[in-house]
Amino acid sequence: MYLWLESDKTSCLILQRQLAKYVQRLDEDEEEKSSKQKRGILPKQATQVMKSWLFQHIVHPYPTEDEKRQIASQTNLTLLQVNNWFINARRRILQ
Repeated sequence: MYLWLESDKTSCLILQRQLAKYVQRLDEDEEEKSSKQKRGILPKQATQVMKSWLFQHIVHPYPTEDEKRQIASQTNLTLLQVNNWFINARRRILQ
């Protein structure tokens, strides 16, 4: 006689659990977003050094690993920042 009531309670519990999991995922996503580093603007002097290298080597704009390390130490940037700058610069040139 009250079977439909039991199934409604079960459905409600299932929905509550799903909602709780969803809210937890939203909270985790928000924490992850806030812990990510923000986009940084490179120092003007550093970009000038890299632009200069790029225009001197416009025919083959691919610095060697040694050249990248040298540019990184000269500009006080990380090797990753130098790599990314050259990747983005080449992409912009081709557009």
